[in-house]
Amino acid sequence: MKEHFSHRSQAIPDPGQPVYPFEKPIFKTNPDHGPVHVKNPSIIVQIDGVSYAALQMAFKMGMVPKKVQEFFEKNHYDFKPFYSGQGCVTPSAEAGFLYGTNVGVPAFRFLNPETGEMANAESFKENLKKYLIKPQPGLLAEGSAYAMLLDGDAKNAMFVPFRMKKQIITQGLNHTSQVFGSQDGLLGGMLDFGFNLVGQLKPTFDKKPKGIKEIGKNLLNLARGSFEETIVRDATTAGLVDDIKSGVPIAWIDFAGYDAASHHYGPFSKTSLNTLRGIFRKIEEVVDAIEKNPDKDYHLYFISDHGQTPSKSFSKIYGKPLKQVVQEAVGSDPITIASTGSHGYVYFSNIKRPMEISEIEENHSGLIQKLLIHPGIAMAAGKQGDKVVLTTKQGTLQIKDGKIVEGDPEWLKPYGPPEILAYEIHHEISMYNSGHLVLYGTYTPTSDGKGFAVDFEELDYHGNHGSIGGHQEIAFIGHSDRDPIDTKQIMGSWDVHHQLVQNVTGE
Repeated sequence: MKEHFSHRSQAIPDPGQPVYPFEKPIFKTNPDHGPVHVKNPSIIVQIDGVSYAALQMAFKMGMVPKKVQEFFEKNHYDFKPFYSGQGCVTPSAEAGFLYGTNVGVPAFRFLNPETGEMANAESFKENLKKYLIKPQPGLLAEGSAYAMLLDGDAKNAMFVPFRMKKQIITQGLNHTSQVFGSQDGLLGGMLDFGFNLVGQLKPTFDKKPKGIKEIGKNLLNLARGSFEETIVRDATTAGLVDDIKSGVPIAWIDFAGYDAASHHYGPFSKTSLNTLRGIFRKIEEVVDAIEKNPDKDYHLYFISDHGQTPSKSFSKIYGKPLKQVVQEAVGSDPITIASTGSHGYVYFSNIKRPMEISEIEENHSGLIQKLLIHPGIAMAAGKQGDKVVLTTKQGTLQIKDGKIVEGDPEWLKPYGPPEILAYEIHHEISMYNSGHLVLYGTYTPTSDGKGFAVDFEELDYHGNHGSIGGHQEIAFIGHSDRDPIDTKQIMGSWDVHHQLVQNVTGE
């Protein structure tokens, strides 16, 4: 077994530079498939926001319980990186995992050009599947989805936002009562929540919030994060264990605690990495249930949807939020900004359709160059016919069919392999509902692998994702030797979908 499964050093190791799983991208068309009929019962455990580097660090710090390590060794597990692609955010990744495409769900927040309404992945009102173009049948049609943003057409769902109104009372409270129904369960759950809350007070106030409003916002975020890291985690794990005992054909669970902590404290902080210890304790319960029900013969996978890159607040560094900077450059035309990490979608509010770069330039001469003068904005991109035009501080690249056809690829190298980034930028920006103009924040590589990006959001995050640069795009997948996954064939989460379908259906 890999050395990092047994190493017990408690010092936070150097994450190293991002490890890309292949040298050249493989372009292919994913095959169509019909309804997913499960032959090999499967459980997929998603550990939200954990990069391949962060996973290795968790192993090196001894955060994996002995029982889980022994399970990995006995079943010959392999953990390896894969490229999560753009946008490297949970809804885009889950769309690809579950439906074989994320075309139509480009980011965490995006505008519907036809209605002018903002779609938010955490909305209780809408199923993001409706934005997808030609989705495959959902992977989870015969099973369950836990704490996810899309449901994969699952029969049963718990803590899936758009289904919570109907099912929070029946399923949510049912499973929560199983966790807290006994005196020990209630006490343990409340202690977990309390210790988590108290344990994060110091790192929260180490950020030196200014004013009552900011302190209140930080405490609210802290309480929400502790709820996700304890109450939601425990309740959904209880539901999944029930599924395993009853033989549900397929189930997917997302543990989001690390991602939430990493936003607030940074992906390589002790506070964030320590949340993985609690997640692995829950994984131990899943492993225990599988081992106690050998007749069900479950196939167990581990996966992350994206990683995280350390970040610094754009507005705190430069004194103005991104929207103000863009509005001043645009003038009087109203704009809407949808930001995810160091990734900003600019929409001209009076235009309810896709726009081309030439049209933007005609209406707002010199806009892109005005924006690129700003030290926090590294690149701007948009559509132009069948191409994507990406303008950097050094010059312009044109990308067609995922390949750079004009411009110097060297300009992209600080952010990752240019041929991979070109493919993914073209894939994302060609979507009908991506921004009229897409801005990329500055990324500063460092020799220790902890390079940081500016964050366009207004939450003073210390870790972000959704853009390019650093570990945010390098997710991981773990599987046993009987369930092969070829990461060299993965250019995004949609490729994971088709390999999972092959394994689950046995075809």
